[in-house]
Amino acid sequence: MMSEISVKKRNQFYLIKNFFIKNQLLIIILIFIIVIGIYKPVFLSTYNLMNILRTSALLGIVSIGMTFIMISGGIDLSIGSVMGLVSVIIAGLTTNNKVPIYYCIIVALLIGIFSGLINGVLITRGRITPFIATLATMVILRGVDLIYSNSRTIPIIGLERFFILGRGTIFSVPIPLFIFIIISIIAIIFLKYHTFGNYIYAIGGNYEASKYSGIRVDRYILISYIIGGCLASLSGIIYTARLASGQPMLGENFEMMSIAAVCVGGTSLLGGIGSIYGTLMGAILISALYNSMSIIGLSTFLQEVAVGIVLVIAVIFSIKRKRS
Repeated sequence: MMSEISVKKRNQFYLIKNFFIKNQLLIIILIFIIVIGIYKPVFLSTYNLMNILRTSALLGIVSIGMTFIMISGGIDLSIGSVMGLVSVIIAGLTTNNKVPIYYCIIVALLIGIFSGLINGVLITRGRITPFIATLATMVILRGVDLIYSNSRTIPIIGLERFFILGRGTIFSVPIPLFIFIIISIIAIIFLKYHTFGNYIYAIGGNYEASKYSGIRVDRYILISYIIGGCLASLSGIIYTARLASGQPMLGENFEMMSIAAVCVGGTSLLGGIGSIYGTLMGAILISALYNSMSIIGLSTFLQEVAVGIVLVIAVIFSIKRKRS
């Protein structure tokens, strides 16, 4: 009898332990929100929490694309530049050329897809390392962005239906959050239950073994970068709708923020390990961190330092997790 009781207690202990391990990021977020809320009650206001969720959605959409790329063993530094270029292209076409917004959105998505395609080709066909390839496209796209906009903000006027995409709510929940949830569900299905996801994990875990086992490695790496570019352009579209203008510097530092969110969420920089749920939690945590520092009154420079420290810690744990 005593042994049965001790076994039950041991099993309960392991269940509780596993629960905390699997949901440690969610617990950290809740503790963080409570602590900041006690220090600054305005942080827990409905308006501010909705603002955090809206920002989390914009960052999260980009970060889902980054998750696919990083699980496959790559990285994409060009996503912020894609967002900026998409923003000014939409504003320029609607304001200067009077192109219908629906066509502008299609063009914007094609820009992201083309950017991801170029990155993928440079990496798979050109055999350029992901860091260098995407760094080059980052600089090129930002340059095109600044040339097209003449480094100026392009206002968008009279497109209230478009603005709803970034500012609207459904049952008091931001529309960007709904979009983020839908994309997250699709991404989870592909990563966990589709052959594509299995291959992405295999490629990131061991590139050579995947290649010799018959997996068309280059094809799946290419697809992961196209997904990343497409989601970056989608986030840029929603952000532009929120701001009601084309911002040439839109997306600046988003590559760092998305990498931080993905790493904090448990995805390894070395590839082969990661989850969409972790990325979702990481995006919320990074957005809440930025928001809380703004409410407290920290300067922008100190905010960047803080997020940089979080990124370093996340990368250290990511490397240790991969090695173990």
